[in-house]
Amino acid sequence: MDGSKRRLCVLLLGLGMAACDPMTIAPATPTVGPTQAPTQSGPPSATASASAPTSTPIGSAPPPTSVRLPLGFDAIPWANLPAGDGNEDSFTVSIGVLGKPATTTRTFNQQPDISADGSAVLLSTGPETAIVDATTGTTIATFDHRALELDRVPKNNLSYSLFNWRFRADVAHGYLYLLSANRDGVQLRRFALDGSGETRLAVIAPDPGRQLWYADLVLTSAGQVVATACPFETEQLADARCRLYEAEPGAIGPLKPRFLPRKAARPCSLIAASEKWLIGSNDQSCRADGGPPQFVSYMALDRETLRTSTVTAPSGLLQFGVEDNTEEPRLVANVHTTTYPHPLLFPPAAVVVRLNDPLFTVEPIVPEDVGGDGSTTYERYIWSVAGRGAGWTLFHGYSPAYVACAVEAVDDDTSRCPSGPVFLDTTEGTFELPEGTWGGVVPPLGFLGL
Repeated sequence: MDGSKRRLCVLLLGLGMAACDPMTIAPATPTVGPTQAPTQSGPPSATASASAPTSTPIGSAPPPTSVRLPLGFDAIPWANLPAGDGNEDSFTVSIGVLGKPATTTRTFNQQPDISADGSAVLLSTGPETAIVDATTGTTIATFDHRALELDRVPKNNLSYSLFNWRFRADVAHGYLYLLSANRDGVQLRRFALDGSGETRLAVIAPDPGRQLWYADLVLTSAGQVVATACPFETEQLADARCRLYEAEPGAIGPLKPRFLPRKAARPCSLIAASEKWLIGSNDQSCRADGGPPQFVSYMALDRETLRTSTVTAPSGLLQFGVEDNTEEPRLVANVHTTTYPHPLLFPPAAVVVRLNDPLFTVEPIVPEDVGGDGSTTYERYIWSVAGRGAGWTLFHGYSPAYVACAVEAVDDDTSRCPSGPVFLDTTEGTFELPEGTWGGVVPPLGFLGL
């Protein structure tokens, strides 16, 4: 299948249309870079609330085979919570770095929220979060969400609760960023990882009880905080332009905003940012009632020139980050090949969304060094993105046997279906990861705010 037909196939599949064989998404002749023996995947992880954990050192069971990764890619955290049947009395999370077996486990009485950032794993126990160093297995810090919240917040008012508990972590620089609102407005604040040292960086929008604005924040891989604020209603405002706030790690407020052009695309929720690009959803996509539309409008902002571009793409994208490309904005994501009411029998396909190309918006991607020697080992595999960071993408392969099993699965339960290998694709090469050296949560998964 040529490139243009493959792109069209992904688009049709994203809409739930049976116009293409989903197995033709991946090129027909992938091969392998530096690898270990083929493996099968571990179970996915899940999220909810939790209670007090216990910590267990690793060392009693024979460790999985390790793989040596290049410097700079040898401290990417992973966490895994085995799938259960709903009758568990305890939940044990394994934590480690990609390419190596777990360095620690943490056991909870209830199912924990799990996320990953930098070289750490964050485990939420209700209002409390522990930040665990994935390399050593030790706890870096803990903080209580309740201690970070503002006072003077009206109760039972959705306009304020929309912002509460929306935070991001920059473990490398030792900061938490929190966006929350009270009668004084929507405030961007920074804390140390243990919740101390509050610094108010900016009031980016007015009191939401009086005037509703869209506001959100993201962090770049270098730890820059990027936030936007746009008024919901524009007719009666003297200045209805969207505001852009940017700060380096450790910056002192108050931050001064930059103003987007009046006719620029208006961001609603933010997805990811790089040094050059900010990607989010256009505010047209945030006004849909009764669930997301089949298509949504995505926007890209050039952080230097403040020029914006928009494209329309399927709404069922799971976004992972901005591709390392300074020439054009590209969003790395997964797109499901079937949509409601059809069961999700097929795994999501890895794609790049080109945010300045309305003709060829969605393009499939595979591990970079898979296919060079003519091997048919991974022929007709579907590849999904499992994680992404600066200079690396984690791919999970699904074989034709997985798809055949999924079609026959009772009650659409695909947990027993064999999948395939996991590859870490980096700027220094592509590496297959042995079983037990990766998990269901890898950056940036799980961190949309707790």
